[in-house]
Amino acid sequence: MQEVEGWTLSEDKLSMTKEFTENVTTEVTVKDLVGNEQTVTVNIQNIDKEFEKPVVSYSTKKPTMGPVTATITAKEAMQEVEGWTLSEDKLSMTKLYYDNVEREVVYVYDLVGNRQPAVVKISNIDNVFELPTVTYSETNPTMGNVVATITAKEAMQEVEGWTLSEDKLSMTKEFTENVTTEVTVKDLVGNAQTVPVSIQNIDREFEVPVVSYDVTVPTKGNVVATITAKEAMQELKGWTLSEDKLSMTKEFTENASEEVTVKDIAGNEQTVTVSIQNIDREFEKPVVSYNVTDPTMGNVVATITAKEAMQE
Repeated sequence: MQEVEGWTLSEDKLSMTKEFTENVTTEVTVKDLVGNEQTVTVNIQNIDKEFEKPVVSYSTKKPTMGPVTATITAKEAMQEVEGWTLSEDKLSMTKLYYDNVEREVVYVYDLVGNRQPAVVKISNIDNVFELPTVTYSETNPTMGNVVATITAKEAMQEVEGWTLSEDKLSMTKEFTENVTTEVTVKDLVGNAQTVPVSIQNIDREFEVPVVSYDVTVPTKGNVVATITAKEAMQELKGWTLSEDKLSMTKEFTENASEEVTVKDIAGNEQTVTVSIQNIDREFEKPVVSYNVTDPTMGNVVATITAKEAMQE
């Protein structure tokens, strides 16, 4: 063949070459030594120096207990990457993640070796749910209801019988009686914690206290009345409450009968009667009489008569 501009003719003139740096489709007219011509088509479409950046997607971006599947998708076939599963058409690869990944760079290659980085970031795997705390509207003895509040550091799911707050970080329930129970609460992805709820301070009963006296026989002295209960009582004006609050005393200097209203710590009331009738500081002068008042040769019996019992 004759030479063609841009092509390199072999020594024996039976072939010619040209290096192409990019894809091309063109026609080349070649001639033999006497000038006969032929047109040949040169078609190169396999030069690949570009690899569009793949896209990373995830099976879910919502909070989950896991795992999360990351998928790298490209517009052209990729080579295998260790730890990843390549699809049959080689256009995507997947990997299961059981823990969050702050930032992982995965280098993927197309079939001719062009490289692109794919960045994997996973922050929605939640395997931990810190134990919530329980607080109570009232911890002292009370006649009223008690509201228990369960508070968590992350949003919770609803629990039947409890009222969930708008931000889902707390839930409340009003209790009308004492109870010890366990409540299972879950975060939004399903991690569970069991929270103990114990209310023992609701008190709507107060057994009638007992009244006793240090002296029950007639006496010239004072009498101390004692009111004793089976549970702690509140202070009462005029009475001295014991250290354990289970009894109160009052010293009476004279006979009395009165109704005393006492309260337990929660405020339940009972009325007891305090009656003292044995204080006696007066003794009316007795009367002396005789069985015989006329002159007599016999004995005379003198009688002393009082309006109340006398000692011998």
